[in-house]
Amino acid sequence: MELRKPLRLLAGQAPRRHPLRARVLSVVLPCVIIIAAPQAARAQCTTDPVNGGILQNGGTCAANNPVSTGFNIAVSALNGANVTTNGTVTANGGGTGIQATTNATVTANANVTAASTGLIANTGGTIIINAITLANSGGGGAAMIATTGTIIANSTTVNWNGGAAVGVGGVVQATAGGLIQFTPGSSINLSGGFGKLMTADGATSQIIANGLSVNMGASGGMTAATAQNGGSIQLASGSSITFAGGGGNTGLSATGTNSSITATDLSLSVGNGGGDVGVNAASGGQVTLTRGSVTVPGIGGGEIGLRATGANSLITANDVVVSVTGGGGNAGVNATTGGTVTTSGGSVSVVNGAGGLLQNGGNVTMTGTDVTASGNGGFGFLFNGSGNTLQYSNATIVASAASFSVQGGAANISLSNAVAVTNNNTLLETVSGASTTFNAQASTLRGVITTAAGGISTVTLAQNTVWTMTGNSNATNLTNNSSEIIFTPPTTDPTQLSSYKTLIANNYGGAGGSITLNTFLGNDTSPSDRLVINGGAATGSTTLRVLNTTGPGDQTVANGILLVQTVNNATTAPGAFSLAGEVRGGAYDYFLFRGGINGNAPQDWFLR
Repeated sequence: MELRKPLRLLAGQAPRRHPLRARVLSVVLPCVIIIAAPQAARAQCTTDPVNGGILQNGGTCAANNPVSTGFNIAVSALNGANVTTNGTVTANGGGTGIQATTNATVTANANVTAASTGLIANTGGTIIINAITLANSGGGGAAMIATTGTIIANSTTVNWNGGAAVGVGGVVQATAGGLIQFTPGSSINLSGGFGKLMTADGATSQIIANGLSVNMGASGGMTAATAQNGGSIQLASGSSITFAGGGGNTGLSATGTNSSITATDLSLSVGNGGGDVGVNAASGGQVTLTRGSVTVPGIGGGEIGLRATGANSLITANDVVVSVTGGGGNAGVNATTGGTVTTSGGSVSVVNGAGGLLQNGGNVTMTGTDVTASGNGGFGFLFNGSGNTLQYSNATIVASAASFSVQGGAANISLSNAVAVTNNNTLLETVSGASTTFNAQASTLRGVITTAAGGISTVTLAQNTVWTMTGNSNATNLTNNSSEIIFTPPTTDPTQLSSYKTLIANNYGGAGGSITLNTFLGNDTSPSDRLVINGGAATGSTTLRVLNTTGPGDQTVANGILLVQTVNNATTAPGAFSLAGEVRGGAYDYFLFRGGINGNAPQDWFLR
């Protein structure tokens, strides 16, 4: 049986004559007729009778030729209109390049230049720009404004002259729930000006950038990315922000409750001036960084890497490398007035400043983050004002000044599995009028601890912490819990008392800890390192390990060699101290006694 294909006829088409026959072929039923509606070409856009631009009210149109106006808006779409521009768009004389409003959409496939504002999307309007250059012919103004609208920049270059100042809202503004999105390959190049570059202002306002490159010219007082009043900015997949110069600049800033910035693999460089800040969180704003780097290479002073100021303000940095240089007074991280900086992994390095600066209730938590502070004022951590808290674990602190310096107010310092052995010979210093609580667990420490008159320090060593004491030290309260205090050997004449060290504590508590003392083993006048209890009490149990510093050994005929001394009516509990092992000098063995002979110095401890 022969199968015959159905004949397809287009609408309006007459039957074809068979080439071998003179008659018209008849249609064999049943047949299938497919009617293809002809594709309508996009209509030309409506011309604005006032300025000669495009004013499209509804409908769909395409502008294939360049559009240029002397003022007002070059391309305006409203009420659901769908406009495509394939030619360049130019707005001179203070005009706006493209505006989409009331659910209209404009797609720009050619460059846009504006004297004032580049793009405005509001009231549900959408603007899509594809692989174009957006530029301004004047100075200042905004490149993009999305107010309850959306702007999508696909592989777009924004070249903007900031002039003397950019607008209050910034060069790129998402406000009142607006959205601005940059896809990979996009860049923003700003020359000059001061103010804000990118701003997300208001709840649900967003700027999202993937692989965005931002280059800031020689400008001062500029902030590259600002989230405020509940707005959010997301910088993903290797975006970069670079400042060429100026001073008082800020890279990222989240200000206000529910304002947030997140960045992944961001390369941020802010500097070559003074008073620059890499990342700022204020008044409850939050910034989260994952990997990447924050560099503040200033030539002035007061440079800061990460700064959180105000209650509930938070910066979280995971595996981020922070580097700060400058003339002086710099800080790697700065937490103040209730702000919090939390880091995990990565590193913080500072030249001419502190690794961490905590002020007036600042909070810093670091886990696995090595800190290096060098040059003038190279404190590991510097504290000023009341209520400062530092938690530091699983990392190393290297400082050119003190590892920890409390210069006023109160500080609570907690270390866990930390190393702080490189400094200017000062581990912890507390100035007059300041108060320090210092707790170290499973840590390795080196240097002196000093507490000025009028200052208070409470030091607790726990879980096998080792403190190597390199010079005379004093603490208000000292607890040695299963840890070790090691006096370094004398470096000068071991026969002189001045060659040895003294550790003074108002109160000392031992809980299975040990103290290693250096002693010239000889007669009663032999010098030794000493623990001095000043006006308080020594309690608990501590083992004393005595190392001979070339003493030949000799007979003691009086109290013996003083190891633990009490002053100002201090007391020591019986059994508070014991020897770790045999103590021998030459042919003489020494033993530990509480009190002198004939009942004198009853609270002191001697070798004899």
